[in-house]
Amino acid sequence: MKKLQINLTNIIKENKKKFISVCILIVLILGILVYKGFDYWQENRVQKHSVSTTITIDDIIEIKEGKGEYEEDSFLVLNSGKLEASFFGDISVVPKKYLILQKNKFEYEHTRAMIGISKKEYKVAEILVYDIETKELLKTIDIMPWLEKYPKYQLGGAYYDIFEGKDGNHYIKISFEEKPEIPYGKKDTVLENFEIYYNLSTGEEIKKYGKENYDDFIIGKERLEERDIYRGKILYDKKELWDKFYKENKLQEFDYELFDNDNWKKEKPKVFRYRAGSSLKINFSTPVLPKENKELYTRFPDLKKYRDQEWRMVEIKFESKPTAEEVVAMFTDESK
Repeated sequence: MKKLQINLTNIIKENKKKFISVCILIVLILGILVYKGFDYWQENRVQKHSVSTTITIDDIIEIKEGKGEYEEDSFLVLNSGKLEASFFGDISVVPKKYLILQKNKFEYEHTRAMIGISKKEYKVAEILVYDIETKELLKTIDIMPWLEKYPKYQLGGAYYDIFEGKDGNHYIKISFEEKPEIPYGKKDTVLENFEIYYNLSTGEEIKKYGKENYDDFIIGKERLEERDIYRGKILYDKKELWDKFYKENKLQEFDYELFDNDNWKKEKPKVFRYRAGSSLKINFSTPVLPKENKELYTRFPDLKKYRDQEWRMVEIKFESKPTAEEVVAMFTDESK
């Protein structure tokens, strides 16, 4: 009888251990399922935001052309009291002719899983064309009628570009893309797109689909090839040179979070970014300016005064197409 009680006690203990193990396993499985479910919900939850551009002509403190043989180059200085990372994408300069800003107000929605793809609904979409010398507003290009005409499309990310056509006129290329469904199902789905080329001189518009190379139609094949060759030489062939330049001068990459969080107000960082297309654009903060550099300050004598003033952001547009070595040399302090 006693032996039977012992066996029963052992069986109960063993079953109790098994029961506890099963319970723990069930809890773990449920925890994993809940975590996976929550993570999936977070990834695919539709988020909505509102955006409006805030830059105005008054936020540009100074804009100047280069001197002498570099008069096709230009620089502009932004007001640091109201600074956002997107500002440089909102500004275009055509030396001796135009200063162009964009004005937008829209709502967009996306999921975390597909944050790079969003659906936008615009309330305001304009391109403002100013005289670069007088800052007089010459023309307002209202994009809303096109968005209403093509309701299945929205403006692309960096939706406009300006360039001189092979006919001597300046064109603004406005890019449209098909509106995605949110939440977005297939990551590899390609959205249809098209461009409208707007002739600033005549007001003529030419609608062309992106699958065809209409930049060639407007710009010309030879100039397109020159642009691609120059871009390759600046961006890809000289990566080691740029990396060394960043490291030796303790430069910080152009980080959108830096501006979004206003960290620059405390850190006053040495920010530097280079971009190349048909021309070279350099965005940098004023602490990057060298104390002495004959080449840089011969090209842009008005730029030197910002070296010892308050922290600001500057953009230089080089139409003269300098080499990467020449740009690095311009930002090397010759007084050291």
